[in-house]
Amino acid sequence: MNDVFLKSIQIIKNTMSETGFLRGGLFDSYCGKYHCDCSSLVSSILKIENKELFLKISKGRDNLKSFEYFDFAKREGSYVRSIYDVRPGDILCWKKDHIPKSGDSGHMAIVISTPVMESQNLFRVRVFDSSKTPHSSDSRMNGGVGEGDLFVQINEDSTIIGVKWSLELSKVKRTDILSIRF
Repeated sequence: MNDVFLKSIQIIKNTMSETGFLRGGLFDSYCGKYHCDCSSLVSSILKIENKELFLKISKGRDNLKSFEYFDFAKREGSYVRSIYDVRPGDILCWKKDHIPKSGDSGHMAIVISTPVMESQNLFRVRVFDSSKTPHSSDSRMNGGVGEGDLFVQINEDSTIIGVKWSLELSKVKRTDILSIRF
């Protein structure tokens, strides 16, 4: 699936005429208008490119939240945790400790380049996602679909243990992060 995600990203980038952040927004073709959030971006790509896999994950629902992808990957063992195992086409995914009834349950972003070491325990990762707020060196001025650099923190075992949204933010959010590989 990694190559499929990378090809889909290229199609989206080549066809995009407008974008915006829309919680739960789905698209059913590469039509140029991409109004979605992070999980509905992944859901839309999966529904277009591998409906069978999407149905296996979603169990018949139209859309999933990031925590549901996180839980599925954890259950199925379809993830890596070491920064040195992360590769383009993987999906970095984390979930909040307390899942709200509505709104943000975590985040997911498709890796588009090999992680680069910035310091002993911090790596820059170029990602493609849909978000309200741009990352560092981002293609977006506002929310919606685009690409940018986020930063992941690792421990002494090279396990990803935290994420920094952009260099403009000083805080590293410590959380369980998976690099999902379908």
